[in-house]
Amino acid sequence: MDSWRSSRDRRTSSRLDMHEQPTFNRPSNGPPAGVCLTMRRCAYCGSAGPLTKEHIFPDFLIRESPGYRTFVDRARDERVHKSPPTIRDVCGRCNNGALSALDSYGRKLTRAHFARSNAPTFPVAMTLDYHPLSRWLLKLSYNASRSQSTLGTEYEALIPYILGDQGTPEVATTVLLGVLAPVPATPQEIARGLDAQWHPSVHTMGKLNVRAMADRVRLTTLATFNWYVFGVIVWKQGTARPARRRAVAAMEQCNGMVELKPGDSTVVVPTPLMDARTWAFMVMRGQGELTSLR
Repeated sequence: MDSWRSSRDRRTSSRLDMHEQPTFNRPSNGPPAGVCLTMRRCAYCGSAGPLTKEHIFPDFLIRESPGYRTFVDRARDERVHKSPPTIRDVCGRCNNGALSALDSYGRKLTRAHFARSNAPTFPVAMTLDYHPLSRWLLKLSYNASRSQSTLGTEYEALIPYILGDQGTPEVATTVLLGVLAPVPATPQEIARGLDAQWHPSVHTMGKLNVRAMADRVRLTTLATFNWYVFGVIVWKQGTARPARRRAVAAMEQCNGMVELKPGDSTVVVPTPLMDARTWAFMVMRGQGELTSLR
């Protein structure tokens, strides 16, 4: 998992499983006849030509989280870095067009929700636009996956949707939201220098482990922004809707996550996914599987 967090120490564990981020390559759009096979192509549209740099964590997350100073990612041997992880495989048209528009939406959510230092009060209400949010989360996941430099094609069917060329994804996709709860630090923790209240203080990208119907899952994403935890499940072609609903209902009951649905402008999360201390230990234990900003 990739993460970015504050310099404050945090520890954690939980009911929600995080596993190593699967790694994928750019789409397998073959080069046209007569074009050198070694020519690099845009990971989104497949066009040849100059490629630009793309941050795994968008620039605005760095600007909106000035206290977050370190990066940890699997692509760089899971060591602490002061510079953000990047990839250079996106053409200027995609980077400055559709992908930039998605980041603009992510910036709006960050300012309204993710960048707030105060803990949310339950029930938590969040205003959102489903398809821009879904596209943005899939874009972040695809970028994190390519940074691992391992071959794969799981995202190819989603690229037209990410770019906005399709109104809905070609394959069934589920988006879930959970929210962490504040918890007071113990006297022993405060004596060691921790704040009086645990704060997540981390943004992460990784994989959500779906135990129910795992054989019907194409790919998953777990993206967290401080108190807010998003899970994305992309189902394999042909997975029946009733079966998907049963699996999602089980996750909602087990973890307190809420399914987001197209057309909903507001979602209400009635209960916490887990407390911030449990989450912190979970992130620390999964550090070798994370890309993090902290």
